[in-house]
Amino acid sequence: MFNSMMFLNSLFLRRTQLLIELHGHTGQVVSLAISPSGELLASGGTDGVKVWNLSTGKEIPTPQQPLQERGQVSCVYWITRRNESFDTLCYGNALGYLVFLQHRPTEQRFESVCSARIARGGEILSMTAEDLGGGSTRIATGTRDKCVQVWTFDSSARKLLSVHSSAFSQEKDIIPKSLAFDGNESKDLCVFGLYDGGLHKYGGEDGKWLLTHQLGSKIGNAAINSDHRLCVIDNVGNGFDLYKLDTGNFVRTFVMKEPIKTYPKGVAFAHRGHAVVGGSDHGCVYIFDRKSGNVLHTLKHAQDGGVQTIAVHDGKDVTIASASASTTGRICVWRWRPTMEKRSGLEDGRLWNARTMLIYIVKAAILLAATAYLVEVVHRHSIQFLGREISMPKEQRKEFDYEGLREYVRKEMRAEMELAIKKERETILRDTALPVVQNVGQRPEVDEWRVADSQEAAFSVDNRPSTDIVLSSNSVPF
Repeated sequence: MFNSMMFLNSLFLRRTQLLIELHGHTGQVVSLAISPSGELLASGGTDGVKVWNLSTGKEIPTPQQPLQERGQVSCVYWITRRNESFDTLCYGNALGYLVFLQHRPTEQRFESVCSARIARGGEILSMTAEDLGGGSTRIATGTRDKCVQVWTFDSSARKLLSVHSSAFSQEKDIIPKSLAFDGNESKDLCVFGLYDGGLHKYGGEDGKWLLTHQLGSKIGNAAINSDHRLCVIDNVGNGFDLYKLDTGNFVRTFVMKEPIKTYPKGVAFAHRGHAVVGGSDHGCVYIFDRKSGNVLHTLKHAQDGGVQTIAVHDGKDVTIASASASTTGRICVWRWRPTMEKRSGLEDGRLWNARTMLIYIVKAAILLAATAYLVEVVHRHSIQFLGREISMPKEQRKEFDYEGLREYVRKEMRAEMELAIKKERETILRDTALPVVQNVGQRPEVDEWRVADSQEAAFSVDNRPSTDIVLSSNSVPF
């Protein structure tokens, strides 16, 4: 009986599982990234960069690099393009170096293919990338000295070229803590400011300022979902705030318990935008339902302390990696297996797709069989189904009637399914209602910007110098 209930529990509940713990860093881990295939994890911290095979838990060797390129790694990002036979990892460090490593599975090692010191040499705080097709990847970088630059990287030629650059006024507290490409045709760039709490959007072709949405007083980290046109930010307080990407309208807050310490925490969308994953200051990682704001799961990374660093990968299951940027410790890799896809009717023209309906029917059939078994064994005359008590009619209690019970439960199940469909329809209508457009903010002061010329902004691996490789003013417009 107990085993049967455990089996049903594994079918009905959304399951999380700690897959592996990774040990090897001797300092804090400040950045994590999972490769597009879900097979590799990159981690960066005070002791440099490491790459892990998630299937085996073993570290993959990375090349011994010059001292200035090692240092404290502040951000890591995979820029592997579709249909490429090798993975490309890009990372930035506290000295302003942007380094590219490539991994060929047949060799089981990484090699350094390109390196450049960018902007004014400040710490690289943020990075994002998108596949342009035709052999190139567009990359954006943000530095602590208030510079934002957009590049193209050719993974075959191993060359980095500058597209455009901008620098915020020193009088303004706009430090680019998070970056994200908008996903539109013009390839606009979204810049989330750390201390000013603003979302600043710049044109993808020329880098000109387009608009500003004031989201809050501070932004610890941010992520966008271009499919749902949403962004979520760490409000450096009681949780994470969800906004409409196009208007800056507030949607809801994903609330945690009151923080003991306030510092930036990682946040990301998961499960194709239906969930939000965020860190905390008390050892936990939270998985929230995007629509309701409810906590779906709490992952216990540690007994206490901050969990500021997270990474998420959507595949058949959702992979979540977590680490601490305040204490030396392990990296935890989790698997979350959602049981039902929450697809909007606007995505495919139907409220529920065929696969979701099949899952629901199978679950209902299993539940009906289990109900009959329980009634037969313990001779109960009522059961709990979907939070409601279903009682046998009084006239049937004297002589047990299987057919009567089956018909009665069938009617109740049908009523519950019709109610669920009605609620889903109301949710879709509410979430897709046109928002009230707010006035956008004022243009931030910019010291200078211009489109870069066609000169190379980095060195290929074949002619990399062994000394400092600060770029000339002709290569980077600062």
